[in-house]
Amino acid sequence: MILVFGFGCKHSDSGKRLAALKVQFRDSMIIPKDLMTFTRKSDDTYWIPVDTITKNKSFVKYLKSKDSCCIDNLYINWGNDSVNRIFIAENVLQFRTYFTPELVAETKDYLILEHGCATDCRAVLFLPLNNSEGAHDISDIIKYSKKNYTVIKAIENNAYENEHEFLEAINIQTNKSKRIVFKNSGIAVRWLFMVDSCNISENEIYIRANLYDRQKDKDVVEVIRLQNDIKK
Repeated sequence: MILVFGFGCKHSDSGKRLAALKVQFRDSMIIPKDLMTFTRKSDDTYWIPVDTITKNKSFVKYLKSKDSCCIDNLYINWGNDSVNRIFIAENVLQFRTYFTPELVAETKDYLILEHGCATDCRAVLFLPLNNSEGAHDISDIIKYSKKNYTVIKAIENNAYENEHEFLEAINIQTNKSKRIVFKNSGIAVRWLFMVDSCNISENEIYIRANLYDRQKDKDVVEVIRLQNDIKK
């Protein structure tokens, strides 16, 4: 995309206009034409996952570009005999190795990749095996289900986040969400660290957290069991 800025002020003596200043902006989220595979002969690419063909004949390939706009991006090419798509992992090649999404599971609907999103932050990437649905890259997760695609994660909207409500359940296939509200208080730098255990079944969401009872002034363990009614 080229933007042209024209500065048309007349000089009081010469009457000449300043020449238009042309500034070229490159969009780092475009897909460049020069995508290429990583060489496996170089030690500096040891941390790039190996290209994979799954048992169901789906594929995941890792690509890069030499274009100056996109040299730090990682391009994940995925699909099968009827799907051929690319996910842009922006600036991932600048980060540490655990930021790189790596395939961990395959279902009839998605290829599932896991990666880091910060120190002590986990993320999951669902790549749909169709040509219409967008990829789902979800950060700050506690747990997710490979069977029903429900994810327990940090609450998305910080305006609603407080010491009683800091988690939410979402389902990436139905696009439904469910509130998770604790009776007791979460007191920690990172609320997610207070979750002791979590389980997602077809019918139930189970969460156990180490919290604080302000009325009794003591630490407590609180268990929440919610109906998993947001799945397909």
